[in-house]
Amino acid sequence: MARQTDTRSLFLLFLLLAFNSCYCIAQKVKVITQDGDTVPYLYFVSSGGKYYLSSDSYGFIDISNVSLPDTTAFMVYSDFYSSEPASLLSLRSLNAIIVRYKTEHLRDIYIMPEDSLMKLLGDASRLFSKRYLKDYVATLGYRRKIYSGEQLVQQYLVYGLWGSLDFNQNHIRHYWDDRNLMGVFGALDSFVSEFHLSGKKSSAGPNKVVNQSVSDADFFNVNYVNEFSLRALDIKRTVEIYSPLNEKYVKDYSYRLESISNENGVQIYTIVFKTKSNKFPGHTKLLGTGKIVLTEDCKVLQVELENAEDRYTSFIRNKEAKAGVLLTPYKWSVRYVHNEQGIFTASVKMAVTWNTPQKSPLKRGDYYYIEWNPYRRPFENRLKTETDIVFSEIVPIVNIKQKEKIRGFLGSSFGAGATYYAVETVNHDFWVNVLKNNLRLGLIKLDPCSPDFESLYQQAVRSNEINRLEYSGNKNKNNPARILYKEIYNKEYYE
Repeated sequence: MARQTDTRSLFLLFLLLAFNSCYCIAQKVKVITQDGDTVPYLYFVSSGGKYYLSSDSYGFIDISNVSLPDTTAFMVYSDFYSSEPASLLSLRSLNAIIVRYKTEHLRDIYIMPEDSLMKLLGDASRLFSKRYLKDYVATLGYRRKIYSGEQLVQQYLVYGLWGSLDFNQNHIRHYWDDRNLMGVFGALDSFVSEFHLSGKKSSAGPNKVVNQSVSDADFFNVNYVNEFSLRALDIKRTVEIYSPLNEKYVKDYSYRLESISNENGVQIYTIVFKTKSNKFPGHTKLLGTGKIVLTEDCKVLQVELENAEDRYTSFIRNKEAKAGVLLTPYKWSVRYVHNEQGIFTASVKMAVTWNTPQKSPLKRGDYYYIEWNPYRRPFENRLKTETDIVFSEIVPIVNIKQKEKIRGFLGSSFGAGATYYAVETVNHDFWVNVLKNNLRLGLIKLDPCSPDFESLYQQAVRSNEINRLEYSGNKNKNNPARILYKEIYNKEYYE
């Protein structure tokens, strides 16, 4: 009898262990809205801000290998959704977690059915396509700040000449075949500091290390790319072609009205759009949630994205439905300006954070990131980037010969990555004036390495020389952008 009891106990223990093992391995929680729609790439942050959970491209959070106290509470980290706090213990008992739309209180007279919103966006997309300037040149002011935690460790300030040539909203199989590539750019001047990790007085070394043969666990510990990047502008092209800004793709999204406001007697609508699950990646190449702000007469003022996946300018060859977990929660926005000439881009912003993944170790193909990490060990170093791009001095181009000259002078490099900031000389007096008078590009001291402007200026000169040497074959070293600027604006860029 004792032997039989022992055997039964061992069998029950085996079943219990097997159940617990399966429970831990396969446990996933689906993130859905109050309407039952799944929400991909939605982040949940712990109350102390130290830990994160995120849904994958299918809207599932995998918590099977999350080793945290059961009392750890998580809330949605989003501009578009909200939720009640949920402990890890409660998440383990759920099949789904419901999140609510963030929305201002709308009176009944303002509630619009989805069909009406779709019609409004259809009219807006037609107006956008008709009035966006096909060919123009502008000056581009660029600021990029890189942080390690809360410590600023590097800043890029670049001023240049940028061309938007052959604007279109055509479906292009490969991004590099797009005639409206974002790399038509030439630097007029640059002021780029060296990269210093917090507490270290020496520069961090080379601008990039890329070794694709590195194992899964060490990929981000070894590889990084810290270069002047127009990645935020590449995303603009994805939005202009595959979002509701293009009439062809309006039906690929669901819509809800978030708010209505009145500015200077003009009614402003903020509409949230979300990719329909059966439209990606077979039709549209943009998966996620965004906002479009437009006037009552259908002028698009702003588009925002939050953690959306881009298969047009990133992961271009990926044909799979799933892309895994997003390692870099980000916020992105573009502003458009309307005048008698037409519509043009006023500014683009992007903020990216490298968060420690919920599942470890990482395996290639199980994750997705919006931009390269600017230095090794991005999670350990808690890297963050903020990119601001502002356009001004818009000049329409109506002459084909002038357009081809601009393309020839500034080039048409493949976007989705880095371009050049090297100039013949860094203009000391120009940057003194810019940093003194333009608060948006205000001087930021890199403690403890840069106590004054001269130290930063010396860093900018060294960075420029390194960039010139690295791209020694680049014609930017002869500053054709400065020549072209004087020809177009009839003055020097620093005047």
